[in-house]
Amino acid sequence: MEPIPTTVNTLREALQSLEVARNHFEHCDPEFVDAAIFELNAAECRVDAVRRCAE
Repeated sequence: MEPIPTTVNTLREALQSLEVARNHFEHCDPEFVDAAIFELNAAECRVDAVRRCAE
């Protein structure tokens, strides 16, 4: 049986993904900058979406 995701857990996971994406962006090789930007944008959008749902 899987645990029921809560808004707090979902937000925590989204923030953790954002932190990972920021790290990837800050430390990526030049040829991966575009991919890192897309990952960062997606992570930011996820955090925003979760926050809007929580309101």
